[in-house]
Amino acid sequence: MRTRALALVLLLISVASTACAPSHGVVVGNRDVATDILLKGTPASPAPPPPVQPGFPLAPVPVVLPASGPVVGLPEVPPPPVQQCPSASPLVGARDPATPLPPGPPAARTYSFRQSGTFTVGNRDGAFPPALSHTIKQVQSISGGWSYVDADSSGMSVTYDVYPQQRVASGEPVTTDNAAAQPTEAGIYVRAFTYKRADGTIDNLSPQPELLVAPLPLNNAGATWRARGVDARTHIAVVVNGQVGAGPKFSPRIDRVDACGTVLQAYWVEYTLAADNSTTTGVNTGAAEPPSSLRGADLDVTFVGTRVAFAPQYGGIPLEQLDLLQGTDGSAKVKVSRHEVISQEPVRPS
Repeated sequence: MRTRALALVLLLISVASTACAPSHGVVVGNRDVATDILLKGTPASPAPPPPVQPGFPLAPVPVVLPASGPVVGLPEVPPPPVQQCPSASPLVGARDPATPLPPGPPAARTYSFRQSGTFTVGNRDGAFPPALSHTIKQVQSISGGWSYVDADSSGMSVTYDVYPQQRVASGEPVTTDNAAAQPTEAGIYVRAFTYKRADGTIDNLSPQPELLVAPLPLNNAGATWRARGVDARTHIAVVVNGQVGAGPKFSPRIDRVDACGTVLQAYWVEYTLAADNSTTTGVNTGAAEPPSSLRGADLDVTFVGTRVAFAPQYGGIPLEQLDLLQGTDGSAKVKVSRHEVISQEPVRPS
């Protein structure tokens, strides 16, 4: 009886389901939908960049080989040394070209110079220090020009008189063989200078008359002259046989001077064997003339080959100098070779 009742219920349910079903077919499908419901996470972060090598990009770093190999370091390259006195480019011209005549007195200043060379005095040999200074001082007006003192840091000094114009109307060349003669020709003259003797004493020499060491204007290459003066106290005679221009061909006359990277310009003057330049012409017409020299009772030193580069545009001061001295001082033999060059640009006359 219970079995029949259960069968009847199942039959009714089956009929009811059939009666409510739709009249068309049912299509079942699926589609992908992004969701994080199941994962409960966040989107993946981008990969971090590779680590930067230490020192990059400013310094070399070690090269790392595979794990089985060693670490090899690159050689350390030291920085280039700082040049205390750089050289000027050969393509650069003079900042302040030389003029044949000075426009006015030099400025009172102290300038640094560099020097090189050696000396022999008796049994003593030595070398000059690499640097010294020159001080232009006591600049003052004199009749027809100006004077100044060039004193270096070693204790030596030279007093120059500068006469930019001819001092007499006749135009006669200066003659200094006569002690009574006075400067008449335009030029740069030495009125006084110091000379260190072999025994260490210093002579303060004032040759009379003054010594012409550079004629003005300085644009006459090959011009030669002779000047002679005697110091009244020591009786030391000084002879100057000069020429405008360097060497046998008087060249260069105007030369560039490298003042530690700044190009300057000056006129070369050289002191030779004889006033007629017989050593360069080959004609020995001046054999009886003394060479450029200092001579006294116990002093006989020549300075043949000595050169000075005067710069009129800066008031007539020397910018470069080559000193060549040889002879005897008392019983001591003397030999000096020294080269001086200015290391900075001078101040123009105001």
